[in-house]
Formats: sequence, structure tokens, C-alpha cells
Amino acid sequence: NAASFSVAPGGLPYKIAVFVPEKKGKPASVRIFPFPPNAAQSHVAFKSFYKAQDVKMKWAPNGSALIIETSTDVDTSGKSYYGETNLFYVQSDGQYDCSIPLTKEGTVHDVQWDPTSKGFVVIAGAMPSNATVSHSRYFYTATTFPRVRVDNGFKLFKYDGTGPVVSESRTEVYDLQFRPAAAGVYPNRPASPRAKESEAEASAAAPPAPVRRAYRPPHSTGALADLLRREDGAGSRKLDRNKYAPSNSAVAATKVIPGLDAPVVKKPSKSEKKKKAIEAAEAKAELERVTQALLAQTLPDEPVVLTPEEKQKKAKAIQKKLKQIADIKAKQASGDTLNDDQLAKVGNEPTLLAELAALA
Repeated sequence: NAASFSVAPGGLPYKIAVFVPEKKGKPASVRIFPFPPNAAQSHVAFKSFYKAQDVKMKWAPNGSALIIETSTDVDTSGKSYYGETNLFYVQSDGQYDCSIPLTKEGTVHDVQWDPTSKGFVVIAGAMPSNATVSHSRYFYTATTFPRVRVDNGFKLFKYDGTGPVVSESRTEVYDLQFRPAAAGVYPNRPASPRAKESEAEASAAAPPAPVRRAYRPPHSTGALADLLRREDGAGSRKLDRNKYAPSNSAVAATKVIPGLDAPVVKKPSKSEKKKKAIEAAEAKAELERVTQALLAQTLPDEPVVLTPEEKQKKAKAIQKKLKQIADIKAKQASGDTLNDDQLAKVGNEPTLLAELAALA
């Protein structure tokens, strides 16, 4: 069942966004329907998501796209006392939709469209929050009443975060909006290049890279370093690691340092032994199977010679099967319907008779 809806700005055909909350494990969704309805009587755009007890739907000024702000009362991860929020973007024609990534983890405080409908700004994250501007020239922040009853005011920043250009404090601020203007009054322009002076200041303000130096323990006099230096002062001498390496690593591993206990060799557990035994058995069985398959392909079949006792035993088994077939044929003659297993046994009668004749 629909919980809320929102009508896009603009003329015919109108666009209506309908929110359906989560129900019985199914995700929540927002569907955009045209009005008058299309021939298929169906939506033209759709976006589904979880963790959405409530939504705020914000249309672009020209109705070309919709931003959906979802929220829950409780944050299951325990990171926020105020619940969990997420943002999603949907084009009203259904050609594109996505989840809006945030530059800082935390609650979404506000999202507003650029008046030209070509971008938007998002303020989100733990304080101090990050402001992400998709496309615009200025954006503002405000502390409003009654949510915060002190330090009300607003600040205006440039699109690149520099500022504030304007900062004013007021006793009570209830809302703040850009004044609408007709299209073309403030034409768009490309992003302004950074001034060379600001780039020079930024490079000059950058701290120099730290110089990496050799570690020296506290209170060290450097006597050991002096011993390792050459007499002619040409620099430090490199140690020959091979000179001090044991000639046989296996023998060196068995030696015990005086004053220390012998190294403890970790024995495999019962589960590890069992696992290795199973793997070895499987490998052996696979090897035998492959070997038998190769022998069957390369070696000709040799006739099997049976002893009189083996012939008599095999003949009894065949006669038993023939008796069962005779009973089945008697049932068939009396009108009983035979199943597939019985029909297979009856069909095998000529083969059994031939085998019995060969044993005679």
C-alpha cells in the first residue's frame, strides 16, 4: 500500500512519485507514474531499497529527476543515535538511477537542487559535516530555530568550499532559501580556474617532506656506528650477511641457544591428521580408477575360464532368474499389467538362456 506521494513540477504529462514501504521482507520502493496514464497503465521509473521507514522526495525544478532521502528511526549498526539515512537518484524517464555516495559517513542533514536542475548539494556526516556540490556556484548553510535555539544564522560559500563569503548571525532563523529568478538571468559559466597566487601560496604552505634518518636508540653515543665505518671515512660499511649465516640451515635449526629451552615443534592435530588421511585415500582411489581405465583401453579382454563348481553356481543363479521370468509371464497371461522392471526382466530372457547354454 502507498504511504506517500509527490507530484513533480512542470506541465503535461504530469509525473507522480509513489512511495511503498517495506512489507514482509520485500524492499521499499518508489515508482513514478505519468498522468494521464500511458497505454500500459504502468510506471515509467522504479527504484527499490531497504532500510526505509520514511522518505522525503525532492524533485528537480524542471521535474527531470528525483532525489529520494530514506530514513529509519534506529541505526542497526549503532553508529548514530538519530537513525540511518541514505540518498538515491532516479531520472523521471527511468533511463538511470543510482545510490548517491557520501564523502563522509553519517546522517544526511540536507539536500537541495540547483535552480537549473543540473546539480544538487548534499550536507552529510558527523560534525563538522561535509558539503558535496554536484553543480552550482554558491551554497549556504544555516542553523535554524527551533531545532537549535542558540547561535542561529547562515553562511554563504563558493562552490569550491572557500569562504564564507557572507556570514550573518540572527536571533532566530526559521528557514533560508535562494530567491527564485527567471531562466537566463544568471547564466551558467564554467568553473573558475584557480589563481596562480593561490597555487603559489598553497605550495609554499605545504610542509617539507620529512627527512628519513637512521634509528638511534636513546642515550646512544654512536660508538657502534663508528666501529662500522671505514678508516678513510668514505662512509658506512655494509655487513656481509653471508659471513654470519650458518652453512647448513637444517643443522642450525636443531641447535639450542645456551640458556634457552629447545624450540617446540608443533605437532599436527587429530583433525589435521584425519583430513590428510582422507585426502590421501581420495588421491589413491582416483589413481586406481585412472589406472583401471587405462588398462581397459590398452589390454584385450581375455576369456575367463570357470571351474566346474563356479559353472554350477552360476547356472543355479541363472535358473533362479528364469523361474522369476516364468512367474512374471504367467501373471501377464492372466491379465496383469507389468511394470518397467518386470518388462526388463522378461526382455533379458534370451540372454540368460544363451548364458545357460554356454555353461552346459
